[in-house]
Amino acid sequence: MLKVFGLILVLLLAASINALAADLTGRQIRDALTGNSITSPDFGCVFYSRYGKTVATDGAGNFSTGEWSIEGDLYFSSGSCGTKGCTLSGDFPDLVFQRIDGRYAQPATVINGNFCEKNVIIS
Repeated sequence: MLKVFGLILVLLLAASINALAADLTGRQIRDALTGNSITSPDFGCVFYSRYGKTVATDGAGNFSTGEWSIEGDLYFSSGSCGTKGCTLSGDFPDLVFQRIDGRYAQPATVINGNFCEKNVIIS
């Protein structure tokens, strides 16, 4: 009986860990990014408009604009995810952008709203 209980516990733990590491669906990616910002010490701050546009700053006052989209369960952008696409995984608000060719992985934190603008990063 104890072995059965132990096996059930191990299976439940494995399922929980797998669920945490699972890639987000396209709908989840859209919901997480639209109207929100992501931040990272590696790149600064990026705001995602609902119209598929991004406004970014590197923290030194250099601004750039770009585009983003979702196709299926992949995120595409004019940035590092480019035309190859990225999956997103993690536990909101901490996500990882992983390009499908494996040549790019970037952790970022999602912040509700236009954090970049509110903190005078983007004017």
